[in-house]
Amino acid sequence: MRSAARTENLWGVTWWCSHDVSRKLADYPELEYSLGLIANDGAVKPIGERFAEIIPSLRERQQPPARTLGIVIDVDDDEIPISRAAMSPGGAIFQAWVDACADGLDPAFVMSKDSADVGILASCGITELVRPDLSVGVGTYSSNNTVVS
Repeated sequence: MRSAARTENLWGVTWWCSHDVSRKLADYPELEYSLGLIANDGAVKPIGERFAEIIPSLRERQQPPARTLGIVIDVDDDEIPISRAAMSPGGAIFQAWVDACADGLDPAFVMSKDSADVGILASCGITELVRPDLSVGVGTYSSNNTVVS
């Protein structure tokens, strides 16, 4: 959310799943029953509480910190990511982003085709690149719950 809030002229953010899917609807993948901010009984879940805690600070528009770190996303000739799994929770790109955020950084994503272009990197203020090892983490695209503390 903090990363989205730094977007210039941002008007709002929509969380597509405000409530957990009811277990009465038995044909959803398991993950779908847990994505909401609010449980089926109407109780606010820990992630919903965390959203509520950070929203006031997100409304205070501040100059974002410089993004000097770029995480490289390997793409093919059509600019399609080579590994969606690497970008999903548990994947190497996702983990590189989480680790950078935990270290207090505000990383940007850089397409592999742009990662060698010094001009593009300079125009974005990127001075350091991280190239995640795509052989690490989940092997096929999947969804995993991520704990927000």
